[in-house]
Amino acid sequence: LYSDEFMQNGPDIVTSYMAFCVNVLQNGKKTVHTKVNAITSFYSWANRKGKIKTNPLADKISRMPRANEEHITTSHFLTDEQIETISDFLLNNTGDKYDFQDALIWFIFSDSANRLGAIEQLSLSQLDRERRVFKNVIEKEVRTVDVAFSEETMKLIYWWMEMRHTDYDFLELDALFIAKNH
Repeated sequence: LYSDEFMQNGPDIVTSYMAFCVNVLQNGKKTVHTKVNAITSFYSWANRKGKIKTNPLADKISRMPRANEEHITTSHFLTDEQIETISDFLLNNTGDKYDFQDALIWFIFSDSANRLGAIEQLSLSQLDRERRVFKNVIEKEVRTVDVAFSEETMKLIYWWMEMRHTDYDFLELDALFIAKNH
């Protein structure tokens, strides 16, 4: 990040990165804009904190044209303590308002950071237990992704499959998340 090469060629490197994001990764304007903002913000911070003498990108990067016209979602991030509090609550307070599936959804979301469209399509046939992923999940239109999860979440998935096997649907449905008929 602080290499002499970047300090001398930073604008060219970032411009090449922007082209890679658009042409290879097929990112949209606001996605590229967000990535470039993160990079330029880092170097502004490093300059203010005295970690570098000059910001190699200051006023030297052309922004994505019309990117500001697209809606950019404001993000809010939870602290590790907040994540742990929510996790503990969902594991220990299922019943009236939340059920075990709510806890499982939470853990898969927090482990994988995948989109809702991918999470809602998870199926048992996509489960790769050795790699701890759901393979080839359709996330957005025709784009497929793997949905990874932790060892702790794998235990919850096993537990959920056991519950389903003995009570809910006897594992007759391929979908990971199901609605129990009353």
